This record gives sequence, structure tokens and C-alpha cells, in this order.
Amino acid sequence: MSTVRIDAARPDDDAGLRALLRVPVPGQVTLGFEREPAYFAADAILGERCETFVARDGDAVVGLVSAARRRLHVGGEVTECGYLSQLRVARSHEGRGLVALGLRAVRARLAETGVPGAYATVSKGNRAAEGVLLRRFGRGPAGFAPVAELWTLAYAATPVRPRWRQGELATATPDDLQEVADFLTRHGPQRQLYPAVGREGPLAGRPGLRVDDLVLARSRGALRGVVAVWDQSALRQTVVRGYGPALGRLKPWLDVGRRIRGGRALPAVGEPLRVASASLFTVAADDAAVASALIAAAVAAAARRGAHALALTLDAVDPLLRVARRRPHVAYGSQLVALPLADPEFVRRLEGTRFVDAGTL
Repeated sequence: MSTVRIDAARPDDDAGLRALLRVPVPGQVTLGFEREPAYFAADAILGERCETFVARDGDAVVGLVSAARRRLHVGGEVTECGYLSQLRVARSHEGRGLVALGLRAVRARLAETGVPGAYATVSKGNRAAEGVLLRRFGRGPAGFAPVAELWTLAYAATPVRPRWRQGELATATPDDLQEVADFLTRHGPQRQLYPAVGREGPLAGRPGLRVDDLVLARSRGALRGVVAVWDQSALRQTVVRGYGPALGRLKPWLDVGRRIRGGRALPAVGEPLRVASASLFTVAADDAAVASALIAAAVAAAARRGAHALALTLDAVDPLLRVARRRPHVAYGSQLVALPLADPEFVRRLEGTRFVDAGTL
């Protein structure tokens, strides 16, 4: 343990960082989360400023954690928040306290820059992460605190044309961008942690997102909802490393059903699982009909882009979750945890419905 040290990642760590991310995460589907062809190229997805800390054993990278900073709406004000992610430890160094060391380094870095608070997500059943974040770092008023239950819904991407009798659905054009920015600025901040959409507009800070990835819902000419179908496969990928016994037996039949509906077969082991993200999902007055139509349109758009699935993340108390669940899906639960830093009231300020963008996780 004496040889392990924590410091900031360097450009020449790129290969070691990418190798660490490729370590498979077990489950019904064993997945590898990769950043190819370059680790640091995907930093902009996580936030405006992203710093990665690594654990080194000699010259080898054996652990990593990232801290990004984002401008989000908290308690009615635009606030710079920290977002912690990509906790990884090489199997050879598990159980040696590297996660705790990395988190201390990240917390100290964010604290010294005056960030009011930070947050992270923990997948349900990830006992190791829960143990570190909530038990070891969750003691006392200055520790991590659970603030929300999240659900990520994965929809099979199928090209079924959506129907919405009350209005029209269309992809955005450059002429729509200012109207979209105004709409998001007006309706988005009703949820905590909603991103601040500045003068640069909704595409800024979302590498690879194009104007025609924005799906708009209008009723009588007025904009009523927006969702962006964000494909990040050029910067980071999810690769199937194995199927569990039950799913492996069912896969041929599932593939037939997906093809009949116009979707893609599930990838073979070693191939990428392309999951587009339903980003910036915003609906005026939480209108259920608008939300349902937007989700259907986003699923069809994801299919046209060659994705296997579309992912949407919502707070368990979000009224739109009930609408989103009506469409067939696979659900994944997680917990949103928050850490006060410069602002001891940061966690309290997060009361209400939280917004977490599937594309920025």
C-alpha cells in the first residue's frame, strides 16, 4: 500500500485509463464501459470542467475517479455543482482503500475551488459503492446523504411512427434554437439540478449532439416539449462482455421479436450495445400527452440512428415517470447522493423533484 499514491491524471495516462474502464461490470449482461479512441475526449460529456484523479502503483494506473463541474439550477439559483463519477479500481487492488483515498482527493479539490456541493449516483445493489459513499463518507452533516431514488428506463429502439392527435412532432432546425433555449430556461428550472442553458444554446457542452437530434412537440404553434436524442458512441461505448445463462438462452427469441418490430438484434459478445440518451427531456406543465408523444418520437429517432435502445432517467417522484413507464421498457434503479462542500445547506436546497440527464451519467 505504501507504493500507491493519488494524483491528477496526465495525458500520457490515456492508455492506462482506457484499460481500467474496460474491466467488465457483472450483471445479467456483463458490460464494459469504454472511452475509445481517447479517454479525455469524452470529458466534456460529464461537465464544463472535468478532472480525473488516478491511483498509481509505481507507473501503473490502478484506480480512477472523476470530478466534473456543472452549472445547474439549485434552490432557484444557477449554482456550480460537482459531479463525481467513474469510480474504478483494478481487481488486483480491490479492498485496499483506494476508493476512499480517491474520494478524499476529489472532495479536497472541489472544496478548495469553492464548489457549494457535489452529487453522484449509485446503482442499486452496488454494495461496495454504497458502503464507501453512504457509510464511510455518509457520517455526520458533512458526509454524503441520499436525496432521491432514480429510475433509468431503457426502451428498445424501434422505428414505429409516433402519433399525437393534439399537435405535431418535428426535428429542430437552426431557426428553432433560440426558441428551444428560451423554453428550456423557462420550464427546466422547475426541477432541481436542471442544467443552465446559456447563450450558447442547448447544443453547447454536449459533444456530438446536432440540431436535428432535437425533437420538438408543438400544439397550436406553441412549443410544449423538447427532448434530445444524444448518441455518444463516437466518444464512449458500452460493450457486451457476456450474457447470463437465462438471458443467453432467450437472446435468439428476443432478437426475432426485435427484428419483427423493426429494431436491431442484441449485440453479440464483444460488440457494442448502442444506447442513445433521452437528454434535456422537458415538458411544459408536465403534460402527460406531450411526454408520451415525445418519448415515442425519441424511440423512433434512436432507431433511425442505429441504436439498440433509448435511455431516459427520471426521479422516482417525477410525475412524468408514471407516463414513461407505460411504454414497454427495462428499468434500472439507482440512488442520487449529495455531498455539501462550501455550502452546508446544499443538500437541503435539493428538496423537490430532481433532474438527472441520462446522457451525462
